[in-house]
Amino acid sequence: MQIDLQSIERQLQRELDSPLPRLDFSQALAGHFRDALRGDRRRSRIFYYAMVAGVFCPGIWYGAALLGTPAPLQSLSNVLAFGVVLPLCLAAIVVDLVPVSRWLGEAVYTGASVSYWTALLLIQHQARAEHFYFPPVVLGMAVLCAAMLCGFPLPRILAGIGLFTLLNVLNEWLSQSPAQVFFMDALLILVLGLAAAAGAFFMEVLHRRLWLAGELAKVTARTDGLTGLLTRAEFNHRFAEALAMAARQRRPVAVMLMDVDNFKSINDGHGHIYGDEVLRGLGAALVGMGRRPLDIQARYGGEELVIVWYDCDEAAAQRLAGEVLEAVRRAALPQPAAGVRPRLTVSGGLVVLVPEPGGRAADILHAADELMYQAKRAGKDRFLFRGRQPAPVGSAAAVGG
Repeated sequence: MQIDLQSIERQLQRELDSPLPRLDFSQALAGHFRDALRGDRRRSRIFYYAMVAGVFCPGIWYGAALLGTPAPLQSLSNVLAFGVVLPLCLAAIVVDLVPVSRWLGEAVYTGASVSYWTALLLIQHQARAEHFYFPPVVLGMAVLCAAMLCGFPLPRILAGIGLFTLLNVLNEWLSQSPAQVFFMDALLILVLGLAAAAGAFFMEVLHRRLWLAGELAKVTARTDGLTGLLTRAEFNHRFAEALAMAARQRRPVAVMLMDVDNFKSINDGHGHIYGDEVLRGLGAALVGMGRRPLDIQARYGGEELVIVWYDCDEAAAQRLAGEVLEAVRRAALPQPAAGVRPRLTVSGGLVVLVPEPGGRAADILHAADELMYQAKRAGKDRFLFRGRQPAPVGSAAAVGG
């Protein structure tokens, strides 16, 4: 689903105008942002889980030989590391390498991270019972790294940071360490938790603004700023794709090229600023004329516009073209500073055909253009139609208001 220019502009303006960071994405943008964030953090997320699988788990394996880990602690660590954490981290890496749904990916990422943090918490608790030193800062660093690298949704990562920071402090308190040791360890754990939460928050804010600016640039490049329709360059790209798909599927395509009647008179009589208002009103009238995702509405150039209806037969195309003429007549135009509000109409050329493989888009547009100018010579405020069976231009059917 495409993101419309207005929603991005509104959201970005709210973000920039607010003195404090905002996190109230509209529902229309939230899903797109989450998908983008998941994709952008893919490499860093793979690095995080590979680091856990390649450093933590082997470290547990060599713990007995290098550190003299007590047997009960080593047994628990082996079960947690190789029976739980390693499989889930490998699964998280695989999920990032193959296409899966967003909810499945986030479920696997969350499971791998929570299992790793829980394993560290249980190992630390058992180490205290065995009078074996296991630094509590390890869990804090694991949570901090996940917050920076994994791209979790902010509410989820903040909840995880808060929960495991408190459990880490509780674990230290239950170990009955000397007061000075407990105080220093707890303070360090809390500082790491706050750093992880603040880092996750401000990275989210920064990423949101960068994503909004990037989307605004992309949408602006494909959307005409005056009419709100697609630009000529974007039309050329999408039209070529639609024709290729229609040729493969043997579906009819209807193309209506239209030009505003007497637009020079409107500019000369009311000024070019009012002429821009006319084009803006025309774009608003046509923006909803598409029926399906593959339909196209674009500003072809100057006061010329084009609509493409995919999988549209001749009868439906003529009905829709008539609705276009009526929508243009009813377009909301502002009252000019002087004079009477002009009557807005268009003349159009409508071509319906099943494209042949390798067919040229320029040929179809040229046929629609010829019909459009014949409609102007025939009296304007009408369209001329040519069906999928080519006929001489002079025999095209004329349909007016």
